[in-house]
Amino acid sequence: MACFQVIVEIEYQQKGAIGDNVFIQPISSCRDSPFSIGLERCEDAFYLYFNGGKEALETNWANFDLISSRIVSLHPCTGCVPGVQLYDCINGACTAREEYNTPGLYETIEECEVACGVGCSGKCLSNSDWATIQDLAKKLKNQNCN
Repeated sequence: MACFQVIVEIEYQQKGAIGDNVFIQPISSCRDSPFSIGLERCEDAFYLYFNGGKEALETNWANFDLISSRIVSLHPCTGCVPGVQLYDCINGACTAREEYNTPGLYETIEECEVACGVGCSGKCLSNSDWATIQDLAKKLKNQNCN
């Protein structure tokens, strides 16, 4: 496995319209393979799935039909450690990055616990960031995607 910047191509059509539209979307952050892409209708968002999480490429797809999508290219990059679980200090506790789709500032649980135990060494998520994550988690938990 390796880290890449991913570029995807999405072909779509507005519902009721004639003709297709295509856009190519680069992902600016470095992500760990393997990759896949797809549209989640319950959230009306198009996602890149990667090792450890997912990233929204485009939102508000309620008025569009997906015709096709593909990964166009992968560009090697630095900024992630392939196959390594990353952690963040959230509200005084170490949490795996994919639990709340946070950045993963610590490469080991031990490094995170040391920093988190003494106030996160300046790398904590703020109370307002944590409140936003909690609010989003509650909304997603209550959302019925069936």
